[in-house]
Amino acid sequence: RSPTELKGLMHNLYAKWKDKAIIDFEESRLPEKYPEYKQLVNEYRDGILLFDITDKEVWSKAVKDTAGLRQFYEQNKNKYLWKERADVKIYKCADEKTATEIRKLLNKKKTEKEIHEIISKKNPLLLTSYSTTIFKGENATADKYWKPGIVPENHKDDDKERPYSIIIINKIIPETPKTLLEAKGQVTADYQNYLETEWINYLKKKYPVEINSDILKTIQ
Repeated sequence: RSPTELKGLMHNLYAKWKDKAIIDFEESRLPEKYPEYKQLVNEYRDGILLFDITDKEVWSKAVKDTAGLRQFYEQNKNKYLWKERADVKIYKCADEKTATEIRKLLNKKKTEKEIHEIISKKNPLLLTSYSTTIFKGENATADKYWKPGIVPENHKDDDKERPYSIIIINKIIPETPKTLLEAKGQVTADYQNYLETEWINYLKKKYPVEINSDILKTIQ
């Protein structure tokens, strides 16, 4: 390169270094020149530190500490309950006439398969059936006759194809605890709250709060 090119290159490098040095110097003096900025930076730094340590002591710990989570669940399982519910068979019918016919077939002790075979000969779209679980308070018609047996009243809903339902309650299942898997989301959240409370109590004991009255007076 020619002397002129080298001189231009050195000038550009110096200019970049100078600009960076000025910016770095100015940034180093920002907290001194602008107290509000210093406070903001401190709050941001403290927030990051608090987030990191809370994640370590509470959030991630609750997820990774499976043994602790299991123990917490066992000690509190009665807080995580399935409400009283019923194991049921439901026949959904296209019209009341079909529902009446199915009731007669049920009274004759016809099986589900036999009922479908009989109704399908007329129209396979008249009927569908399935087994499910309903909770107390979920179905007003079943609630009236909350015991094993055929609910004597048809339940009507807004199903356009099959609005009439015959409900057969096979058994009533009392209120029972959920498994850890079934209640894991709520158990984990409660375990995190427990860990956070324990951690805060530990910090309070280890680092008692001391109030400097002189400084307090300056900010009141």
